[in-house]
Amino acid sequence: MLVILKMGGAAITDKAGYETAKDEVIWKLSSAASQALQIDKSLQLIIVHGAGSFGHPHVIKHGVGSGVRTPKQAFGFCAVRNSCAKLSAAVMMQLLDAGVPAVLLPTGAVAMQKNKRISSFNLALIKHALKLGLVPVLRGDMVFDEVLGASVCSGDQVVSYLCSKLKVARAVFATDVDGVFTVDPKKDSKAKILRHIRRAQISNISGSVTGSNMEDVTGGMKGKLAELSGINCPVFVANASEPTRITALLLGRTALSTKIS
Repeated sequence: MLVILKMGGAAITDKAGYETAKDEVIWKLSSAASQALQIDKSLQLIIVHGAGSFGHPHVIKHGVGSGVRTPKQAFGFCAVRNSCAKLSAAVMMQLLDAGVPAVLLPTGAVAMQKNKRISSFNLALIKHALKLGLVPVLRGDMVFDEVLGASVCSGDQVVSYLCSKLKVARAVFATDVDGVFTVDPKKDSKAKILRHIRRAQISNISGSVTGSNMEDVTGGMKGKLAELSGINCPVFVANASEPTRITALLLGRTALSTKIS
């Protein structure tokens, strides 16, 4: 059974900071993944992590959100990729320390886009890694773009694409809140968690959902919901700081979260 774990950038980095990883949260998610793999030996896992306070600030600083056309922007493209690689290194270290047989497959090295949407992807590498019993790790990244030169490819889009091409049983999105709420729970104490969202409802719900506190080049929670609407398997949005919940969801068990189906 194949499952995807998305480590959200808002969960594993301090998005109000600059290139600041939340090592404690990364460790919790790494431990949750390891626990799930130990409990269910038949479980196959793909991990995708967001860019958070690593990639996003560089995209804004270098003005490459709409493409790469000038030498200055080309340098910015390199800066974004390098920053994303720093976060990947931090994630990989913790995964391996937790005993997860993780192998990094940088999205920028396996995917290409056309007008900001994935147009080609080396799925053979993903399948080969899974066949060897490994856990492929991808990320939100800047990738080459047939039309724009290069463009941002969010981790959420990577998950959506993989779900459309592989037989994925479910996807678990680990974020910095317990799920999807009626309003931002960090700003409004009256916010209520939505335990189940039908995909047909997403367009109505996303209008009342706020984005992240920091400027997010992939659209924050609104962008996430828009991407999730196209995923063809059950999706769960849960709190990355609660590893027992993440483990349960990876195994197909019930835990506090928002289910999207």
